[in-house]
Amino acid sequence: MFVGAIALRALFEWADLPIGNDTRFQFPLPRWLEVIALMTVMPVVEEVIFRGLVITGLRKLSFGFWPAAAISTALFAAIHLPTPAYTAIYYAMIGLLLCLVLYKTKKLRWCIAAHAAYNAVPAMFTLIYLR
Repeated sequence: MFVGAIALRALFEWADLPIGNDTRFQFPLPRWLEVIALMTVMPVVEEVIFRGLVITGLRKLSFGFWPAAAISTALFAAIHLPTPAYTAIYYAMIGLLLCLVLYKTKKLRWCIAAHAAYNAVPAMFTLIYLR
């Protein structure tokens, strides 16, 4: 995953696309499209990867649910960096709550719905205040 991120960054630099001062990729998208992605695409992709593939894969390797959830949560927090490092704790808490949703419901769709609902707040903030 890290190699992919480095390759993507190199591609953006080669194509002279803006990356931003905080090293997070800033794609030249209209705000309304960012909001749609934040509320639909991103929750689906992140939940399928972290609650779906990672936890399922680790469970097949004889990990218990909570050890697999801890690894999934650490990876989830890591992909949200390089925001300030202390926010990794915040993302870890969100990741654990989403793992709890999966544990209680046994359905990935509820994790996706919870993640989308959570993302609705920053999405609306983006739409309203960052025009």
